[in-house]
This record gives sequence, C-alpha cells and structure tokens, in this order.
Amino acid sequence: MLAMRGKKLDVIGRIAFAGDRAMPAPRDVVGTAIVDGTTVIASVSSWTRSLRVHWSGKTLVGDPGEPGFALCPGEVVQLAPGRNYFGDAQTGRYGAACTQGMVDAEGHPLRIRADLSVANRLDVAVERCVATGLGCTAGTHYEYPNVGVAFAVGDVDRDGTPEVIYAAAGAPGDPDILRIHSFGDDERKPKLKKQFAAGGIAGIAITDVDRDGIDDVVAAVRLVGSARADLWRLE
Repeated sequence: MLAMRGKKLDVIGRIAFAGDRAMPAPRDVVGTAIVDGTTVIASVSSWTRSLRVHWSGKTLVGDPGEPGFALCPGEVVQLAPGRNYFGDAQTGRYGAACTQGMVDAEGHPLRIRADLSVANRLDVAVERCVATGLGCTAGTHYEYPNVGVAFAVGDVDRDGTPEVIYAAAGAPGDPDILRIHSFGDDERKPKLKKQFAAGGIAGIAITDVDRDGIDDVVAAVRLVGSARADLWRLE
C-alpha cells in the first residue's frame, strides 16, 4: 500500500498472498483489485484465493478471500481455463469496473458499470437514481473501441459529467496512450491524451493522492518484462 508523504511516495504496508498456488501456473499473470467499503479485495491468477486487505488499528492485515476474481463488490468470477479473460471466447471480458457515489449536474446519484469485452470494446452503462439507496432507472450507454485492459470511470473535474479514462489496446511493447473522455463527447476529441513511448499502462486509478480534496488520475506504466512500474499522476 502506498501513500504520499509531502512530495514523496512511500510504501506504508505490504501484505503477501498465501495459501494454495494455482495449478497449473498461469502463462499470463492477470489480477484485479477493488475497494469494497474499507477493504481492498485483490486477486491474482498465481493464487487460488483472493486477499482481503484492511487496517486493524494501525496494522495492515490480509485475510484469505474467496476463490476467483472480484470484479465488483459482491461479484466473483473465474478465468476461462488457460486464458487471461473471464467467460468464453464469444461473451468473454477482460474486466469490469463498478462505480457509485457520483452525482450528475442535477444532484441525482449515479450508478455506473463498465465492461471490457475480449474484442477490446468498453461498454459503459449509466443508471440515474432518485436518491442514494432508492430506485434507479437505466440511463444511457456509451461504447469506446480499442480499449486496453487498464481503465477507470470517475468525475475527475467534478462538473457532474463523469469521465472514462483508458489505455490503448496495443500489443505488448508498443507505445501506449492514455485518453480521457467525458461521457457523450466526440471520441475523436479527448479531454486529455498522453503517450507513453517507453512502456505500457498496466493500471489506472482515480484517487486523491495528495489529500487536497481533488481527485487525481494515476497511471502505472511498466516496461515489458520488467518488475518495476512507474507511477504517473495527472491532475
């Protein structure tokens, strides 16, 4: 677990996976990590069970979770045998993201779900709610082509219109591109476009890194075959 201390990024806790290793060992290691309340649920194809990470007082602890991968709170799925996606070749997906807690420009709570198909198409469904915990109605759908396995959804500029942030669907070793689009905008005109010539984007997160009350976009960029990842913060 990482945290900002001044302008420096520090490791404030480490928890190792334990239990039974996946057999046979995966050729392509894939993983997921989601936040469920105050717990981070992490899963990786090298181990049979997920890991539930949380604070106990001032101690970071990890408890064994369920077998499989948590894509959204309460949703656990399994990898296709011998593959790096969930489901089958026709309806399979590389991942999903479920977001709550945002509101639109009129103050209505939003529930958003994004699913990335094996064809690298990101399908985003938006539900508009009467109030938190009450009835929600299906709203609009948005589709984005050529999306890589790293993506996130959030209202980073706090204007009531959420954004989708995603990497390109390139081959390993190709230069990668991060794009930010507001829902409903022209796909050819992203709000932000940043190219990474020396590595691929392995993960994207939206979080208030420096605790100034404003969310940042964080991209983890990794060279092919390297165990090191560089973290880029986009404000």
